[in-house]
Amino acid sequence: MKLGNNGWGTRELIIYSCILLSFLLVAMVMLNSFYDDLGKSTNSVVDTVKDNKDVSYFGYEEKMEKAVLLYVSENDVDVSNGFVVDLDTLVKRGYLEQFYDLHDGSKCSGYVIIKNINNGLDVDPNLICSNYKTGNVE
Repeated sequence: MKLGNNGWGTRELIIYSCILLSFLLVAMVMLNSFYDDLGKSTNSVVDTVKDNKDVSYFGYEEKMEKAVLLYVSENDVDVSNGFVVDLDTLVKRGYLEQFYDLHDGSKCSGYVIIKNINNGLDVDPNLICSNYKTGNVE
């Protein structure tokens, strides 16, 4: 590949164009995968909250916490004086799937209390199933 006084030849132009196109193709694939990951991260919270494969009562309570935080952020709820969301509301609005007792399969109920304490949110899930109740539920 010798550059003469005549400038670039067709062969050099094709070679450099192929190199440039391959770099652009790699960059496009990387950007596409980056933006796909961003889209999945916003939906992954809802998908994780709706996924009932984590079968433990503690897992149910964690999902209730995540769901109520998502509910509060999406619905612009004022929690300065405390706020209570029941499990049925979270299920009806699509933030959770219905929870069932792990022993007899009966429908669980419950509620989540969310308070603003020292500019931070205190989330207290309360799950009530036929064979299980959260420690502070009477």
